[in-house]
Amino acid sequence: MRHRIARLAAALSIAGAAHAQTPDSIPEAVRSRVRVVDSTRIQSVHLRDGTALIGRIVVAGTDTIRFRSSIGETGIAVRSIARIDEAPAAALRPNGEFWFPNPNATRLLFAPTGRMLPRGTGYFSDYYIILPGVAYGATDRVTIGGGVSLLPGASTQAFWVTPKVGLYNRERVNLAAGALVIYIPDLDDSPSSSDQGPYGIAYGVGTWGGPDASVTAGVGYAFSNRNVSSQPVAMLGAEARLARRVAFVTENYVIPNFREGPLLSYGLRFMGEQISLDLAFINVARDPIFPGAPFVGFVFNFR
Repeated sequence: MRHRIARLAAALSIAGAAHAQTPDSIPEAVRSRVRVVDSTRIQSVHLRDGTALIGRIVVAGTDTIRFRSSIGETGIAVRSIARIDEAPAAALRPNGEFWFPNPNATRLLFAPTGRMLPRGTGYFSDYYIILPGVAYGATDRVTIGGGVSLLPGASTQAFWVTPKVGLYNRERVNLAAGALVIYIPDLDDSPSSSDQGPYGIAYGVGTWGGPDASVTAGVGYAFSNRNVSSQPVAMLGAEARLARRVAFVTENYVIPNFREGPLLSYGLRFMGEQISLDLAFINVARDPIFPGAPFVGFVFNFR
């Protein structure tokens, strides 16, 4: 009897190990990035035990990879990989320091860039604490997002959705289209009230440049229920990496019939490998108040 139990336990253990090594058990965000890249790219492989290796995959297999780094070439089980990041080769600085990818590359301060979330990745965001949201890359070209307001003492809260579609995605040129759609239920205590929405803006946006310095421009049309503005809102922004963990970000708008002139914003982004904190100021071009109204945004990127 003991021998039968022992044999059964061993069989179950082998079956479990075999299941752990099946491709289907590997997260899509990892599996989609198990690939050999050329000399213009560099990869950062993060293992489940916390180890991080910088180099390139030279052999990409279903169950294992061969990875070449400064310490040599080694074999790595795919199931032991937590995530794989890619960046231009220039991200590995002459002093050996690796500048990890911007964890919030798909947004400026509030507006989207032309870049898309890779399939299987996403982020949690929060603006001013009371405006949380999430976004998820359903595919490399489709991102679905949304959020809800948490206004203290308010009788009703707003919620919104932010679909986005990638139209053209290359290393230095990224174009996308999407919308911000806001709905406020039970406004004025009338379920049929036209004031409930939807409100929002439909836009097109493009980003030109590399991961450490880029310019973003966009045009959008605001709408309210069935009414669409005849004049577009224009946006021009930029971001520039100043150090491994710090970047400058600006986002500026020209709004039709806005008497205060263009709306300006500027600030710093403080970054970790998966988080970013934006501290900025919002101002107007006509009669500005220095330094401006504060803006605070936080993003946690899950991969």
